[in-house]
Amino acid sequence: CQYKFSVPPSDPSFVVVYVDGQKIASGGDTWHYDAAQNLVQFVGGLCDRAMTTDGLLVRVRALGTM
Repeated sequence: CQYKFSVPPSDPSFVVVYVDGQKIASGGDTWHYDAAQNLVQFVGGLCDRAMTTDGLLVRVRALGTM
């Protein structure tokens, strides 16, 4: 339940996660960005949902970075 960026975002506040087109806020039961490992970690209910729901579209983006 993680996504590793190939290049770190210029600002961690630019990291966003969408599930089936809906923006998901970071939090204790959704996701967080780990700058030390340069990855987004899905946690709790979001990780469970991603692992058990066929056809779920999860998009992780770093907006405003180059």
